[in-house]
This record gives sequence, C-alpha cells and structure tokens, in this order.
Amino acid sequence: MPIDPVSHESPLSAESARWRHLLEASGEGYWEVDRVNGQVFFSAKIRELLSPEPAFGVQDQAGGWRLTVGELIHSGLVHPDDMPRLAESMDRSAGVGILELHQEFRMRRPGGDYFWVVSRGRIMESEPDGKPRRLCGWLSPVVRSGDAEAALLAVLDTVSSLTGKQYFERLAVRLSEALHMRYCLVTELLPGAESRVRSIAFAVNGQVSQDVEYDLAGTPCEAVVNKGMCIFSSGVQRLFPADEMLAEMSVESYLGLALRSSSGETLGLLSVLGTEPMQANGYSAALFEHFGARASAELDRLRAERQRLHSDRQYRQLFEKMPAGFGLFDVSTDPDSGQRLLRWVQCNPVMESMLRVPLEEVLGRTLLEVLPHFDRTTYAALLDVVETGEERQTIHYSTRYQATLELSAFRPSPGQLAVLATDLTQRMEAESALRESERRFRELLESANVAALILDCDGRIQFCNEYLAGLLGCAREELTGLDWFHEFLPESVHAAARMRLEGVFHDLGGARSGRNEVLCRNGQRRLFEWDNTPLFDARGEPTGIAAIGRDLTDRLALEEQYRQSQKLEAVGRLAGGVAHDFNNLLTVITGYSRLALANLPPGDSVLPRYLQEVVKASERAAERTRQLLAFGRRQVMRSRPVGLHTLVKGLEPMLVELVGEEIQLTLDLRAVDDVTLADPGQMEQVLLNLALNARDAMPAGGRLTLATRNETITRPPAGSLNKLEPGEYILLRVSDSGNGMNEEVLGHLFEPFFTTKGLGEGSGLGLSTAYGIVGQSGGDIRVSSEVGRGSCFDVFLPCASAEPEDSSSAEGLDAKLRMGAGQGLLIAEDQEEVRAFASEVLRGLGYRVTEASNAEEALRKAKALDWKLDLLLTDLMMPGADGGTLARELKASIPALKVVFMSGYSDPDASGASVKGTGGRYLRKPFSPEDLALAVREELGPGGCRVLVADDEESVRLYMRRVLEDAGYTVREAADGRAAMRALEAEPADVLITDLVMPDQEGIETIRLARKAFPQLRIIAISGAFFGQFLKMAELLGANAVLPKPLSQAIMLDTVRDVLGRPPE
Repeated sequence: MPIDPVSHESPLSAESARWRHLLEASGEGYWEVDRVNGQVFFSAKIRELLSPEPAFGVQDQAGGWRLTVGELIHSGLVHPDDMPRLAESMDRSAGVGILELHQEFRMRRPGGDYFWVVSRGRIMESEPDGKPRRLCGWLSPVVRSGDAEAALLAVLDTVSSLTGKQYFERLAVRLSEALHMRYCLVTELLPGAESRVRSIAFAVNGQVSQDVEYDLAGTPCEAVVNKGMCIFSSGVQRLFPADEMLAEMSVESYLGLALRSSSGETLGLLSVLGTEPMQANGYSAALFEHFGARASAELDRLRAERQRLHSDRQYRQLFEKMPAGFGLFDVSTDPDSGQRLLRWVQCNPVMESMLRVPLEEVLGRTLLEVLPHFDRTTYAALLDVVETGEERQTIHYSTRYQATLELSAFRPSPGQLAVLATDLTQRMEAESALRESERRFRELLESANVAALILDCDGRIQFCNEYLAGLLGCAREELTGLDWFHEFLPESVHAAARMRLEGVFHDLGGARSGRNEVLCRNGQRRLFEWDNTPLFDARGEPTGIAAIGRDLTDRLALEEQYRQSQKLEAVGRLAGGVAHDFNNLLTVITGYSRLALANLPPGDSVLPRYLQEVVKASERAAERTRQLLAFGRRQVMRSRPVGLHTLVKGLEPMLVELVGEEIQLTLDLRAVDDVTLADPGQMEQVLLNLALNARDAMPAGGRLTLATRNETITRPPAGSLNKLEPGEYILLRVSDSGNGMNEEVLGHLFEPFFTTKGLGEGSGLGLSTAYGIVGQSGGDIRVSSEVGRGSCFDVFLPCASAEPEDSSSAEGLDAKLRMGAGQGLLIAEDQEEVRAFASEVLRGLGYRVTEASNAEEALRKAKALDWKLDLLLTDLMMPGADGGTLARELKASIPALKVVFMSGYSDPDASGASVKGTGGRYLRKPFSPEDLALAVREELGPGGCRVLVADDEESVRLYMRRVLEDAGYTVREAADGRAAMRALEAEPADVLITDLVMPDQEGIETIRLARKAFPQLRIIAISGAFFGQFLKMAELLGANAVLPKPLSQAIMLDTVRDVLGRPPE
C-alpha cells in the first residue's frame, strides 16, 4: 500500500538529492543504499525492469520501490553468485579511496529468468573504518542474449579448425573484436618462474602484435591466477597502481580468466583490456568461460608436445653423443635354417665408427651380414640374453679391426636386443703406456745422480734407488724396513727431521724442502737437500713420504774453492796495481843509474861501486814486482813448447844443492806426453818455489818427490781453484814428508805475503807466484795436506801437441845500442821522471824527441810538427785519454806511424787500456836504456823481409799488402795456389801468407808443396771457411801459425814477427 514517503526515507545529503533528480530526468533507473539503516531504494524505472513487481518491499508516492537490505539478499532478486562480488567490490573500492563504482551483475524478475544489468554509482558517505555508508547510482539492462550468441558464433567460426599458436592468435583477434576491447592476451606461465608470464598471442586493435613478457606481481593477472576469473569494469589503473604497463597502454577495464590443465594446474591466462569502461552485459564472462576451456586444452596439448619434442631431442642427443657405441636389433628366425637372426634397427655414430661401415649398409641387415667374421661364441652369448632376459657383459676382440671391445647386452623388450659397445683399445694402450712410463721413470730414478727415497709414516724405508744405496754404502735389500732417522741421520737432527715430516703431512700445499747431513756406513758425512712430497691413499689418509735428494757435498766444496779463487784474484789485481806503480819508480832509478855508470869519467873507483849497488837493489826490487805481477797473472809469458821432463832433469843438480843433504830427492817421471806450452824460465821458478817450500817444511830432513804422469780431466779435481777445461793434462806432483798444514793455513796458502815463517825469513810470495804462473799457463794447483803427514802439490798443465824447442838454438837479441838517424819521436808520459829519462836516452841516440805529459798535449804538439813523426812512445795509463786512444788518433793522421807502449803492467790488457788496431809493440817497466833503444830500433827497423800473400780475393790481398808495407815489409801477391808456387820458384820469400780455400789449387795443397820445396819458408795459414776447421789441418801439414778471418792488423803483424823470430830486415 502507499505510504508517506517522508516517514520511510532516510535523510539524504543535498549532493545525493541532486544525483537522484538528475538521473530521473535522464530516464535511467536510479538506486540508493543506506547501509546504516539497512534500506535500499529503486526508482520507478527499475520497477519497470522487474515487472510484474515483486511481492515484497514498499511502493512510494513517486512510483519508486523501497526495501530492506535483507529482503534484497534473500529474495533472489540479485543472482546469489554475484552478491558476494558486489559487496567485496564496494568495500575494496572504499579501502583504496575510489568513490566511483562500475558493476555488472544479474537480476531476476519474479518468477522469471535472470538478465544482466550494469550499474554505475558513487560512494556518498563512509564510516570511520573506511566502509561505505551511503551510496547512489543508476542501473540499466545490458545487451540482449541474441547479440551474445551472434558474437559467440562469430568467434567459433574463425577458430574452430585451428591449433597451436595460429589458434591463439586468431582467438585473441576475434575476442578483442567481439568484446570491443583494444587488447587481448593469451599468456603462459614460464617454466620454473611461475611469477612471470610470456604471451603466446597478443592482439592490439584487431592486429597480431609482438609477444611480451612480464612479472605478475601487482597486476590484475596475479588476481586472476589466484581466483580463476576477475572482471574490473573500470578504474583498473587505480586498483593496481604498481602495474606500469596499464598506464602505458591507457587501460581502464580488464577481464581475465585462468587457463588450467585437466589436473587443475594453472598453465596461463586469457585476458582482454580496454581503454574505456566495459559494458558489463554478462556475455563477456560467458565467452571467456566457453573459450577458456578450449584454450586450456590447447595450451595443455602444446606443453605436452613441447615436452615430447624435448624428450625426443634429449634422446637423440644422447643417442648420437653417447661415448659408447649403441645398436638395437630385432630378433627373428630364419624360416629355412631355423637360425636366430639379429637384424640392425638402430645404430648410433659411435657404433658406425666402430663398424667402419656406412649407416645405410648397416640398418636392415643382420649382424653376421655386416660382420661375417664376428666371433661365434660372443654371438651365442648375445642370443642367450635374448632368451633369458639377463643382462650380460663380454669381451670381444676383433681380428679384422685389431680392436678390443667390451659388449654389454640387455633385452629392452621381447624380440629385441640392445648392445652397448665400449672400445677398450685406447684404454689398454694407455695402461700399457702407463706401465712403460712407470718402467722408464724407475729406470730414470735408478740412472740419475739423485737420491730417491720413500718412507712410511714411521720413517721406515720402503724404497731407495741404487744411487742412494751406493752413497750410504749398503745393498738395497739391507735398507728396506730400516729406520731412516735412527740409522742414517745424526742424532742432533732427529727431532727436526721428524717434525718436518709431520709438517709435510699437515700442509697439503705440496712439496717441502730441507737440508740435513746423512751418515754413510764408512763414517763419512754428506749434506743432502731434499724435496719432500706427502703420499696419501684413496681415503686421503697419509701413507708416507716421497723424497728426492741432491748431494750438495761436492758442490759446496767447489763453491768454497771458487770463493777462494775469487779472493786470490782480487788480491792479485791489487798486487798488480802496486807493482805497476813501483815499476814507474824503478824505471827512473835503474835508468839513471845505468846512464851514470856509462858516463862516469875514467879512474873513479868509488862512484861505480855505489851505483852498481843501486842497480843491484833496483833489480831485486824489480824481481819482487815481477813476482807480484806473476801472482796477478799480469806478466809477459814467453810461452813455447817445453818438455817438462827435460826441464826437471836440467834443474835436478840445483834442486839437490837447494834442499840439502838431509832431504832425499826422488824423481819419478812417468808421463808419456810431457810437453806443455809455457815460459821455461817461469816454470823453473815454479819448481824452485815448490822445492823451497818443501825444504822449509822439513827442517829435520825427509823425502821430496817430483813425479809426473798424464791425466784426462773431465771435471775439475777436488781442491782445485781454477776452472780446468776438459782435456789431456800433465800432472806434476811435488810431495814431501814434512810437517804438513792445517785447514786455516791451507785457506790462505796462495795469498801474497802470507807466510808461517818468522820475521825476515820469507817474503810470502813464493807460492803465490807459482800459483799465478801456473794459472796464466792454463793450468791449476791442487793441494792436500795434514798436520804431521806432509803435503802434496799437484800441478796440472795442459798437454801441447808441438815438439819442445831447443833453447840452445834460440836466437839472441843484439844487445848493442842501435843509433838513430834523426827520426822524429813523440814521448807521451805523465811521470816526469820517466819522461825525462827516456828523452835523454833517445836524444843521445840521435833521435829528434818531442815530449808531452798527456794525450791532449801530444796531439797538440804533433799537429804543430805538421804530423811529421815516425814513432810514438807512450805510457798506456795517463790522465785523460789512455795511450791506446792516443795512438789510434795519431795514426788516423799518420798511417805509417810506429808505436811503442810503456807500462808497469806486464800485460797490456791488464792495464785496462785498449791497444787494438794500433799495431804497436810493448815495453815493460822498469826498462834499461838498452831495452828502450832496442824496442825503438826494432819498431822503426828498415824492413826488407819478403812476404808473399796468396788469396783469391783481391780486396784481402790489397789490405794485407797495405798493412805489411806500412810495417816495412816487401810484399808480393798471388791470386791462387799455383801462382804462389810459381812466384816462390821465381824468387824466394821469407814468409808465405796463404788462404786455405782458393780456386785452381787449395791452400792446403799449397802448404804441403811449399813445405816440401822450401823447408826454411815460414808459412801462415788464414781462413774463415767452415768455422776455421781447415786451420787445424793446416797446422798438421806444417803451417807455423794460423789466423782466422777477418784479419786484425795488429794480430797479423804480431804473427809475422813471431814466425820470423826477429824484426824484419
């Protein structure tokens, strides 16, 4: 019945009233909800949609309809499935501050069916907890079901015959068109990453677009995965503000459905997105539900297909890549013979490689057809697997392929046989190679000069090689099981060695090194350096230690000897420098004393005696400097072949007198080859010094023995200080039965001025002089001595192939002073006293002398003389430029200039100055007026010696002619060996210089013919071919000297002088 609208209405706000009047004027159905009072109001327009009117509620005067919320819920007016969603949507919108509502749901006419309506509204007032209190809005029916059916049929018509990605792409396009939505997505969850999806189909504005991939978190799709289906008619961006893609795509509405497998697993999603609010007419959900089932089934099928393909691909990869050969056979019976046949069905590449038969010739044929020589016993074993079904392994050796195979056969199903074949050939070869390697390694350990030792954890010997057993003085069999620490290490190192062993086990970083002494059975102690490596079993437990040891005893002794040698070398350099300075002073003292003696007036009986004493004293001082220079190896060695036996026998009378009657002298000369290259005078001094040392060691008498024998040196002998080259040597042993020496004395034995004698009883230069002379001769001295048991000096001298020279035939120098003929001489000497002495002597001999105190002054004065000089007499060591540099600069302007170098050093190289390329001679200080005059005269000499040069290279001949003619020799040339012989026959020569490799007649043949035809001819062989190997043959055929090319001017001139034995005349 009609009632007073005032008494039944809830007071509404002014804004709500305006909404109501506005919507009623537009003809739309209007509604209000007051959740506090529990009342719902529908306008007359809505009552028309529900006609005939329901039998509940109250009609107002305006034709509207008012009912309670309970009546609305329990009357069935709103579909029961949609009611919870409506309440949830209102509460969620209020919770996030959204006041606008857009809902689609179903309503029912009384006694009639349901129809879809769409409602748009607004929250007018909310409770303090955020829940909506008063709401109002409009409501209208949606599209009729005939339109939905038409849309459904349109979609079905285009997708019903399609599958796979094509189906999903067409479905996305048609659904977006049917629902008037801009976007449609079909996505699947990524395997292993269920919070991320990738699209299978993506339609935009009715066109297939590029697939996308995105995370579900914070998106409406996440809600679909959780709930199955979601509809957001509008405001979806506000509902899901974290989804940036919605904003980028300008999405306003969303409808999504979860795609599930038959087991209920979520596979993906089907969703449409619009840029306008959706018209919620109910058929969207109907379409989605219909096509969702088909899409789920298709996606499930695609996944299964992909898994099958993946499984097939994995099987194929395993089949093709497996390291073993694989064959699958069908088992059949030959109807004629009744024989069981194994026919190839599958064969992987490895098996094909083993068979060495192409695959097309294998498949379909029987095993025996492919391999007619297959072992019948093995074949029977394979058939036994077919019958019994029991897996079996067997070894098959293929005589055809020379290969050993391990076959594993099993029956995968009745009537089939599978065979896995592993080629054991390489493994067996590797095992054989390993055994061979172990054998070689064992042989290496046995043959190498290193100690190999294996100990167990208790330090007991498990293995040692022959080298170590030999050093220990034991048989290997005796050593096994012995306690290494107790038996062979000094007690003082037991604890440290055991701790080192434990440390190796606890530190798995690798080998550890250490040194310790080892006690040999003969009582000797030897020092070893060990590299230790721990040994472990398969469980990682320590089983022992492997050690490789190097015997350092001999090496450390050699190092100590080398240090001693270096010390002596340093002292020698110091001694040589002191001697050089003394020689400058002695030159002045001796020179002026001799000049004074030569110029004394007759009848003076006192001054000559005084001056002679001065000369004698200076000569003794010069002898001391020579001894110092000998120790420093800086004296001039006039080496020539010397017969050591002849030398010793010649000195025997002097030695007998020297050592006295109380000492018995014995000679034991057994060397077969006793010739060495040495200075005879210096070697005599060595013998005398060693004999004197022996005599002083035997004050009460004793035995002195001089013995010789030949020895081959392959490594330096123990106790030697100089490095001996491998070769043949003469050993001269000087041994005595005297007091002997202790270790301290032996360590200083060869140091200059070291002596054990009292003050004034010895200079301490005897043994150091002997050491220097022997070392400079290419030899060495080894000393052994014990206190109370005498001493033994072993002198090693290299053997020489030449015959010893007869000293009696040596041509002496003319001691008569040779007068000059006004030649121009330039003297460069920084010591004023020496310069004045030399100038006075040479001016007195008729030379024009110019003096200079250094190289700079000498160059200035030479230029002032317009370079008109014949000879330069220069000291080697001067302030500023040295004598060698001065000589080279002067010869650049005066090519024919002769040069004489002066020095207190006995060897020009020892001074540090370079005289290479100067061609000058050497005058050792101190020198007498006679020495000086003779050196100048010989260098200036008129020349005249005849030299024949034979070489096929014209440039070489011209070079040698220029050098030799500048030196004063008369030179002729020959272009080959035959021309040289014709030239010698036409006119004799004093020296023949011949190349060894020439056309027409080789130099070797020329030397042989010339030596036979002209016995007195001096021959010099030169060659640069075959690394100088021909020069050795030239010496054997009689060449007096050999020179390698390229030729040095100074060496060539020196060699010519040496072979002539005198200056050219």
